[in-house]
Formats: sequence, C-alpha cells, structure tokens
Amino acid sequence: MNSGHNGWRPPRSVAALSPEFPHHFTLKSRVLTGWVRRLHPWSRPLSPSPRTPQIPRISGICYCDTARIFLTGRIFRHSRVDELLEVQTNPFPCILISIRSVLIEGSHRDRAMTPLRFQSLLKRIRWGGSRLGSVLQKPIGDEGDYAESWEFSDYGVDQSVVNGGPFDGKALGEIVSEFGTDLFGRHAGLDQSPLLVKFLDASDRLSVQVHPDDTLAELFSPGENGKTESWVIIDAEPGAVIYAGLKPGVDSVQLQEHLADGTVEECIHTIPVKAGDCVLIPAGTVHAIGEGILLAEVQQMSNITFRLHDWGRVGADGQPRELHITESLKCIDFTRGPISPVTPRPIVEFREDFDATYETVELINCPYFVLHRHRGSAPFAPVTRDRFHALMVLDGAGYLACGEDSFALEKGQSILVPAVSDPAQIVPDGEITVLDAFLPAHYAIPNRSSGHTSSADV
Repeated sequence: MNSGHNGWRPPRSVAALSPEFPHHFTLKSRVLTGWVRRLHPWSRPLSPSPRTPQIPRISGICYCDTARIFLTGRIFRHSRVDELLEVQTNPFPCILISIRSVLIEGSHRDRAMTPLRFQSLLKRIRWGGSRLGSVLQKPIGDEGDYAESWEFSDYGVDQSVVNGGPFDGKALGEIVSEFGTDLFGRHAGLDQSPLLVKFLDASDRLSVQVHPDDTLAELFSPGENGKTESWVIIDAEPGAVIYAGLKPGVDSVQLQEHLADGTVEECIHTIPVKAGDCVLIPAGTVHAIGEGILLAEVQQMSNITFRLHDWGRVGADGQPRELHITESLKCIDFTRGPISPVTPRPIVEFREDFDATYETVELINCPYFVLHRHRGSAPFAPVTRDRFHALMVLDGAGYLACGEDSFALEKGQSILVPAVSDPAQIVPDGEITVLDAFLPAHYAIPNRSSGHTSSADV
C-alpha cells in the first residue's frame, strides 16, 4: 500500500468538503485523530469494472470516538463490514488501523446488483425418477431417470446460466470473474462460487459412497475441492431411509470383510427419514440415499465421488459399475461413527402477527456453509446482508421483493441474492418454506490449483 502524499493535501476544514462530498458515513469505533486518505473495501484493492469503480479518495477528520468522513464517490451499501483505513497523522507517519462495524448511511442504488435466476441443469442418472417435473415443475422429458437439477453451479463446464434480467445469458463463472466483489461481499476474493446447490429425486437407492476432504481431494485431483454436503428432505415415501456413517466399532478390517461378502449394509447406520428432516454428511462419511426420497442438497463446489458398494447392480452395458475401494478406504473417517438428523436451532422464534406467522431455524452451521429454513405467512428477510444468499423454495409460493424489482417464487424455484443488492424481502402467498444457504462469516477462501474432475454418475 502506498503511504506517500502523491501531491494530495487535506483541506483545512470539514466544512470546505460539504458541497463537493455529498455522501457520508459514520464510523463507530475509537480511532486515532488524523486524516483518512484512502478506503479499501474488503481489505483488498478492487479491480475496475462497470459495477466496481476505482477506490474512491476520501477526506475528513477522525475524532476520538466518532468520525464523519465525506466521499467523492459512492460506497458499498453494507451495514456491517470490516474496513482497512490508512490514517495519516501529522507529524507522525501513516499507520494502518482496522475499524469494525461501519454504519453506512445514504442511498447507493447505483451499486445494487439484481437477484439472479438461473436455468436448471438437469442430469439423467439411472437412479432418477420423474418428481423433478411432477413435484418441482422442472422442464423434464418423458424419460423416467431425471435424477438431479443443479440450481447454482460453477463447476467446470457445468455452468449455471442466468435466465432473464441484466445478466441474461451469462454463466455463473463469468459473473464471479467480473462481479465477484458485488456477488460475494465480505467474501470477495473467491475465484469460484463455493456452493453447489441441487434438487435430487432418488427413485432407486444410490450407491454406497464417500467423498474426500479438501486435502485428499487435492491429492486425488489437483484443483478439486473436498465435498461436505447436506440434505433437506422435501418428500419421502413410507419406509424411506438414508444410510449415514458406520455403526459404532466398525473399523477398516471389518468393513473390508463385509465388502467381500456383499453384506456391507450391516456396517452402515440407517436413518428413517420424513419431509423436513435435515442431515449433514461431512467429507469422509460413508453414505447413500435410499429410494423414494426427494431432497434439496447444498454442498461444496465439488463432484468428486468414490463408489464403495453398488448393491450388486449392473450398468446400462450389463456390466458391474466401477468401484473405488482403495480410494474410499483412504477417505473414510473411521472415528466418526453414526450420523443422525440435525436438531434445528431457533433463530427467529415462532411469531404471530395478526393472522400471519413466521419462524427461522438454523439447520446447519459448518465451516463450508450455513443453512437456515424460513417458514411462514408473514414477510421476512435473510438474517445477514453482507454475503450472498442461495434461496430454494421447498414448499408454497410467494415473491421476492428487492428494491423496485419482484420475482415470483414457486415450489422448486431458486434464486441467488448477491451481497451487494437492494434489501430483499420474501412475501408469501399463503405460506412458504424457503431454504437459505450462505457462507459462514469466517469462511476460509480455498487455496488450490486449477482443474476439475468430470461429473460422476453415482
């Protein structure tokens, strides 16, 4: 960072700035007296783009407890961000201070990015069915093997493409590259959208499989992420189950013996599931989705899968499908044990306003993503506004109001709300249930090579 003067001198009084610097914000922090020369949003320089202007020069006086600073240009509309300020004190040299909790005032609509609706990427796999069309209204064909609908994907050639609006026709990867700061907010700096969001219809059970963590994924396929995933059950036939985790005491030797005997099911913990249940599957967990289940899936942006057991089935060519025993055994965390459905944690307690009700629960809060479930008939908004939100309608209908725009929401539809957007509110038509996926505040940006494996038929 350049701490020199570069020919610039602060004016003698704040009053002299008023006509020229109409936009302001207030810093609520104990800071040093001095001249503030430059603001770096997200603690990093920004690359110029049509929606990301050059870093504005700012001037003002920092008081001991509160500082009012006037800007030549517009700034981000987030109400809580970490800002890195270069403070020049006289006669002392420039120093760096970190100021937290910045309250930004004023209107900055020119910085707002519209919510993004994408075309669904439909995947046909042998275990799929028809409920992506009949229940979730996806545009499937007459075949009965539609298994997955990828709602938000930035995975190699599997790119979600915007459907409508100012970004119509753009791939998610392009938006990340050109408008990543606006899209990710406090997580600016990501070179790939971090979440792969899907709907799955399992008319037949999936193979028993395991996914590597970040370290092993990089070892097996440089540039690949690990795969921690989560499932929220939308519908389940009577008796439907999920296989998640090994039973207590099962070690590598026992598992291999059961694999050889074809009795691996005896080693795996089985969970009866119903609509509304949520299960977190950390990387390294042996698992399988049973037949008769329709679910929403949120996971790391990864598609690396190792097949441990395939229930004795054969592929379309009449031959047994490939197994990955060696790789699976290397990935399995034998210390984890059985996995159970999560216990929802109330975020917004059940509330009744006149004839309308609303509640928000936290389903998952792990290092890779946070899942909230909003349910009610009263309007509501995502809890955090300094990061993107991937919204999936699990039931009901309504619309998303964002500034002057509105977007219809029906069961099976998804929409991505960027970090830098107008305030968004979901208005139910009757009652609606929305799954809200976003990054934890202290999400660690991956450090990886380039490259991805191809999609896997699991």
